[in-house]
Amino acid sequence: VQGRVRRLVRPDPRRIAHDCAHEHVCTGCPLLAAPADDEVAFKHERLVTASGIEGRVAPVLRPSELFHYRHYAKQIFGRVGRRPLLGSYVAGTHEVADNLGCPILTPPLAALLAGVADAADGLDVHDEKRAGLRYAVARQSATTGEQLLVLVTSGAPGPVVALAERLASAQPHLVGVTVMVDTDPGNVLLGGRVVAELGNPVSEDELVGVRPRIGARSFFQINPAAAASLVAAALAGVGEGDSCVDAYAGVGALTLPLAQRFARVTAIESSGQATAMLESAAADAEVQNVEVLTARVEAALPAVLAQTRPEVVVLDPPRKGIGARVAATVAGSTVRRVVLLTCGLDALGPDLRALTSGGFAVESITPIDQFPRTGHVECVTLLER
Repeated sequence: VQGRVRRLVRPDPRRIAHDCAHEHVCTGCPLLAAPADDEVAFKHERLVTASGIEGRVAPVLRPSELFHYRHYAKQIFGRVGRRPLLGSYVAGTHEVADNLGCPILTPPLAALLAGVADAADGLDVHDEKRAGLRYAVARQSATTGEQLLVLVTSGAPGPVVALAERLASAQPHLVGVTVMVDTDPGNVLLGGRVVAELGNPVSEDELVGVRPRIGARSFFQINPAAAASLVAAALAGVGEGDSCVDAYAGVGALTLPLAQRFARVTAIESSGQATAMLESAAADAEVQNVEVLTARVEAALPAVLAQTRPEVVVLDPPRKGIGARVAATVAGSTVRRVVLLTCGLDALGPDLRALTSGGFAVESITPIDQFPRTGHVECVTLLER
């Protein structure tokens, strides 16, 4: 059961001011008006509870501002009357709450999405009864300001390609638009097939001195300031040596810096688009000590650990965590040190228990507030054999 605020009768005097017009409707930022210190304390307590290791949890780092930090947006098409809108699902429902002017997005990204909603006027929007526009996914490079956009439809692609062409000519920072068709009844945002690509589908960003290439459909951290702290915390734990494995490598935000510390780095990533961009970035930087494998970590890791015998394994899994199979593979290897990046606190406790029962001890947990105003907090855990 989830409660909703119907009316604010008596506000706490410590509530902070914000520019969100959708408070109490959109459920994306439950800490929207919370004092900054209260949010940090809440997230530290959540992390201690999730990990079960109070003495090893450092204070929460917040490298970014509370608002306008998000350089990546995933939004859903809905309607208010006959007007298309872009927003997010209200928690626990399929009701789409308008996100117009969302204050956690960078202003140029918010402006792009407002322009998409306006330009979509007159087009069908997907629902249970009709096919049409489903999702808009947009990314902005913190380094160049370039924007990438993906439009997903369940209907005929022609009108959406025409929409993409109008947007490409009207939006000053938009350098690439991808159109996808997805008729699957599920809600995987980028699971469809690409039917058109306009302009450049790739942009660059800079992170701890390297410039990974990123596509609109690639995973990359959404908060550049927090991402730099996250990578720095991970690199502080890895040390240096002969061999390292970077599992769940993505586009190589950690792989390329690791190549400066180890004689050999093996990167494992299941997304072919991400590994192609990693290989391209490594070639441009003339990095020759990185081997890139396009494979699921669960399948590839046993052979990689046996063949390369790394001193360190870096694990940066999706929200569900590494799971028992990967933890057992690492525990059964000769690895001496593990650096675990966790973005879903539900996975942290099980992952740490699996690794510690396999012979590792937790040395430190560094929390980083990647998503201010939300209940999420990420962390970097260093474990030693």
